[in-house]
Amino acid sequence: MQEIISNFWLAVYFLIIPFAANAFPPLSKGRIPIDRGKLFVDGRRILGDGKTVEGFVFGMAGGIMFTYILSKMYDAINITALSFGFSVPRIELWQGAVVAFFSLLGDVAGSFIKRRVGLERGAKFPVLDQLDFVVGAVVAYVLFFKISLLTIFFMCAIAFVIHRAGNIVGFVIKVKRVPW
Repeated sequence: MQEIISNFWLAVYFLIIPFAANAFPPLSKGRIPIDRGKLFVDGRRILGDGKTVEGFVFGMAGGIMFTYILSKMYDAINITALSFGFSVPRIELWQGAVVAFFSLLGDVAGSFIKRRVGLERGAKFPVLDQLDFVVGAVVAYVLFFKISLLTIFFMCAIAFVIHRAGNIVGFVIKVKRVPW
């Protein structure tokens, strides 16, 4: 049971940076598409208007800002974790920047895939919509830390639920155009 609890809380800890990186882009209300309106060889947009330079910059800023906050709170977080029988790794600012970058790349890759299968901006693509940024984050995290499959499973499960709920809230408060 201890292993399940510690892996769950490690997943929560590891998700803070990717969630920040993923939550900040819509706040930018970006106008410059990353793909500059260009088409792929299939005649469809490479990414679409939803992936913007400004959004990517805001996402990086959010991820780095939350890495900084985690670094300032690290001792308290780790002391709490130790009291429950596990520890959390210190995530350096540069590592958090890499995690934010890979999270955003995962999100961009999700848009690329959606365009390739013929889905337009805002179209629903279950699972991919909720986990593309987590896959990117996991790729970055495993470069720096040993992460168990159970932690990765919890990261995906938690992200799926929170991402869905967050998008609904974002839609209701008019920050997102669609509730997914």
